[in-house]
Amino acid sequence: MNEWHRKESPVQGLSGLWGGVCSNLNLGMAYEGDSQYTDVTVGTRSWSVPFGVTSISILTVGGGAGGPGNGAGGTGWYNNYPVSFGQTFTISVGGGGGQNQGGGDSYFHQSTLVQGEGAPGQSGGTYVGQGGGNGGFTSGLGGAGTGGYDGNGGSRNEGSGGAAGQGGSGGGGGAGGYWGAGGGIGLYGEGPSGSGGYPHWVSGGLGSPGPSPYGGSGTRYGGGGSYSGTGGQGAVRILWPGNTRQYPNTNTGDV
Repeated sequence: MNEWHRKESPVQGLSGLWGGVCSNLNLGMAYEGDSQYTDVTVGTRSWSVPFGVTSISILTVGGGAGGPGNGAGGTGWYNNYPVSFGQTFTISVGGGGGQNQGGGDSYFHQSTLVQGEGAPGQSGGTYVGQGGGNGGFTSGLGGAGTGGYDGNGGSRNEGSGGAAGQGGSGGGGGAGGYWGAGGGIGLYGEGPSGSGGYPHWVSGGLGSPGPSPYGGSGTRYGGGGSYSGTGGQGAVRILWPGNTRQYPNTNTGDV
């Protein structure tokens, strides 16, 4: 699912200017003022810069690994990236891994600009960008927490046995209890970090929770799966204008 939200009315006369040709394209949904685009559909696609937009801020969250590997996805962001109307960029949203599978990478334009790496297995995904956090790692028997906006996700060490999973930092998700899933993160900017899960089968806490539909829940977004479960999927979110709306938490809510 990917959605547009807007604050202002559509630019007057735009559909007439373009003859309605662009009515079903991203670049045709042209709004001045604050707005955002959120993409949680796994796969790769193109995104075109709307009319009047000259800078954007980008969030990427990688997918979590499935059990029993259970590492969590990394979170990366990049603020005030310069763009111009009609430019087209690649967006990739990583999926959560099934059993014994790693999570997919999420990135904007190219992985060397901004990326939330998917967890390859027990180790957590890293990140690329101006800021973010690494996904938590686990040695099995419990899922790790998604990387935070300004710190790492919670990890779980098998040697801790039935002890609680580690809490996240910088708005990251908490690691699950013994066999429990790791906590994901919400996409509306940095908030409270998720707590570690305890006891057996209790999931780690959600990091940076927010309102529906993109406030996160369970392993979504990026948390490591439970011992026998799948990892949380990744996400990409774009805000504009990038000079006034910036991660980790400056005007990052929906408008």
